[in-house]
Amino acid sequence: VSAQPYTDVSADAWYNDAVKYVTDNGIMNGVSDTEFAPQSNITRAMFVTMLGRIHGNLGTYDKHSFSDVEENSWYEDYVSWAAYNGIVEGYDDENFGPDDNITREQICTMLYRYIIWEGYTLTSESLDEFTDHDSISDWAYESVSSVKGFDIIEGYDDGSFKPQGFATRAEAATMFTRLIYALLRNR
Repeated sequence: VSAQPYTDVSADAWYNDAVKYVTDNGIMNGVSDTEFAPQSNITRAMFVTMLGRIHGNLGTYDKHSFSDVEENSWYEDYVSWAAYNGIVEGYDDENFGPDDNITREQICTMLYRYIIWEGYTLTSESLDEFTDHDSISDWAYESVSSVKGFDIIEGYDDGSFKPQGFATRAEAATMFTRLIYALLRNR
């Protein structure tokens, strides 16, 4: 792991090692050469792009059907790959919401589908430890439970999970680092 290039990521930050890892491995970039913006929210397009970077060669796939995914954008191939393989869905057949901030339960759903698509088996884990487990959407509950069982997500210090809360770049870096280690551990 190389030295931290970002002036806004302190050596004692809980996400320091994860930011180094995702940067060194080409999964995430800074917002500039010297800033990572760890507390900024991450968008749906950014998250899908990072999943595609972890996977590597995207292969051949049909183009997406989303009218709000800009043609030839930096994320279009990643969205097409993820949609073709069932890793992502849009809000409906035409809207993906690439510029929308991604919620923690949306992340879990995409991670769940990605992990299964990669051929791994997931085991559900109780979410009762989260004080707000009742606020996890029905469509996301199994995904959150399974991704927690794969040791990728945790709750906050106050005991909550904040399923509809937006994920920060620091949280995404940490989740992707944990994802890679979990995939390696479960081979």
